[in-house]
Amino acid sequence: MPTDNRTIPFEDLADADLYVGAVYLGGSKGTAGDDPLAKLLPVGNQGGFRHAGSPTRGTVRLSVLYTSGAEAEWPDALDPETGVFTYFGDNRKPGRDLLKTTRGGNILLRNAFAAARADREDRLSVPPFLLFEKAGIGRAVRFLGLLVPCEPSPEAEDVLTVVRHTASGQEFENYRARFTVLDTEVVSRSWLTSVLCGADTTNIECPGAWRDWVGEETASVPGASAGALGSASTSPSTLEDDPARAAAGNGDGAGAALSDRDGSQSSPGRDPRALLLDALHHLTVHRQDGAAAFYQYVVLLWAISRPSSAARLTAFSAARQALGKLLTPFAIAASAPDPAIPWIALADSPWWQIELPDASLRQGLRPRDVVHRFGSRAGLSAEAHTLLARDENFRREAVAAIAAIGREHPALDDLLARLGLNSNGSSPGADRAAPTIDAPAGHDPAARLSAARVTVIAPEIRTIEMFERDHLGPVHAERRESALQERYLRFLEDQGHTVCRQMIVVPGESSALYTDVFDVTTGELVEVKADSGRATIRAALGQVLDYARHVPHTSKAVLVPDEPGADLVDLLLRFGVAVVWEGVSGGYRRLDPDCRRQAEHR
Repeated sequence: MPTDNRTIPFEDLADADLYVGAVYLGGSKGTAGDDPLAKLLPVGNQGGFRHAGSPTRGTVRLSVLYTSGAEAEWPDALDPETGVFTYFGDNRKPGRDLLKTTRGGNILLRNAFAAARADREDRLSVPPFLLFEKAGIGRAVRFLGLLVPCEPSPEAEDVLTVVRHTASGQEFENYRARFTVLDTEVVSRSWLTSVLCGADTTNIECPGAWRDWVGEETASVPGASAGALGSASTSPSTLEDDPARAAAGNGDGAGAALSDRDGSQSSPGRDPRALLLDALHHLTVHRQDGAAAFYQYVVLLWAISRPSSAARLTAFSAARQALGKLLTPFAIAASAPDPAIPWIALADSPWWQIELPDASLRQGLRPRDVVHRFGSRAGLSAEAHTLLARDENFRREAVAAIAAIGREHPALDDLLARLGLNSNGSSPGADRAAPTIDAPAGHDPAARLSAARVTVIAPEIRTIEMFERDHLGPVHAERRESALQERYLRFLEDQGHTVCRQMIVVPGESSALYTDVFDVTTGELVEVKADSGRATIRAALGQVLDYARHVPHTSKAVLVPDEPGADLVDLLLRFGVAVVWEGVSGGYRRLDPDCRRQAEHR
């Protein structure tokens, strides 16, 4: 069984990695909010099946399996010898069809196991399954591992079977599923966050064992079984013992599925400048003792500072010494950072292109070892390089955005000076002066503004930001608002859009801000309100403009149940905010600031 004996306090759960065997403590208020799983991940606070996304719509991005071990009739069990976990579905009482359960757990099992038995493309759709058990300390839970829906042997035929059960004189059906615990000691927060945001589960942050399973031609589990449990121990000093590993998080097992990319592909309908600037806020970086590694941003600043006439891609051997000197002041471990780590960690960013050898030559090598051994050439993507060369304003915006992200680091100003950059992005080679806006002496509004931290969260996370309403009771209004928001989210998802929300933490504020809807596909920031009265519309306008200062976006909108009055519509349109409302016969209608013509989409 797992031997890691660390205990993670409740207040640290939101940013915690998942260590096999570790205990994650619950809260102490005596309410449902004490549940540690809901604090760890956006999966709710009830049930054995908890998932981010909808099983019926096929949008589950991550699933938690929780077992209390208290249901004798449904003996969920982990075999420490084989690493096989037997779990029973959620149709545990008579009166319902096998697949018509409240949370759709059996639908998720059916789909996941079917995909697991198919080819690699199908296994890419399988969400990570995270196994927790009751730890016996209040609401505390223990993490038992990352699961895949199959047994170690690809010949196993009973991995998902229908079992019949009798209760209260009634016979009914349920699933018995056999998962395997993968051989990985830690599941990194950066991987979980990227998956919840819609990233491919085999991105550079994923555990090597997961990538191996998805990439296999058959649904076997390389390296899984007893070894996954018997040796799974990680002491708090593990990362400190290997600073290079610490800087990369859990990326050492990565590399087998990496491929060359030119970073030049962008989403249809999106401004490539906006996409690239937005990507700067979504780099997955390692944290140690509360400090975030700024390494990837240092490498990007180095690349941006290079003359446009220089070769776009550079051999690692030619850049290693210079990057080593630039990275050293930003070290978060005892030894200097290895430049190879950010060199290859940027591979998932649209800012970066890296040339890698064939997969057969990379087999068994950690990503940074690939870079050292083959001297991989890398640099700005073709799109980023072209935009920076042609648009000095974009260069300024990019450098200013990176400077804002790292503004708390004491070495930042010296880095910018060494690279010949200013915090507003201008460089010695610039041929146009940056536009300026007068501000009171001693004040830097842009710097203070950009210090806010924006975190992507799943749409299912419920949060309430209270404000005064003139005539509408707050509880009733919140319920109407929540229902409208849910309908619009489902509408967007049915159109094939990816949606999320954001949590904005502003320094000095006692509580976070939460956006209502963010349409990732179109880049639209949406504020939802329960009625179309003047007080509510004015509040919505203030909120969406407030959020827009922190959240990169291409458009803004206010969603209400019915069309506001003409004067209120004009108010929103004058501030560049679209108006969206539900149509009487279904669908949604809208007015946009750019054309001021009503459009309808269904």
